[in-house]
Amino acid sequence: MDLERTRRVVTRIRKWTNWCFEWFEGGCRMERMAEEAMAEGNRACAKRWFHESAACFHVGQHFFYFDDELKARSLEKIWSVYPKALLLYPDNLNVPEHRNFTVLNEKL
Repeated sequence: MDLERTRRVVTRIRKWTNWCFEWFEGGCRMERMAEEAMAEGNRACAKRWFHESAACFHVGQHFFYFDDELKARSLEKIWSVYPKALLLYPDNLNVPEHRNFTVLNEKL
């Protein structure tokens, strides 16, 4: 997670009940940036933004119990975005979670 992004998001949050929403919105922005980078053929940027997106969704839902629907949507986003980043690593790179995470994601 980018420290400056964390500072920006936390600064915008005035009430704890907005915590998950602000992080969810940030995750959606990062996901769109990743998709744009993929469309432009920029795999390195796409991988970074997919990771950032998943991290935003993770931070937002962590310890957040005010809105069960938003928490559930955030968890679903983590499971749909993170594998996209893992798939951008070279096949010869040893990322143990790579194949297991993808299989788990397909089962959801």
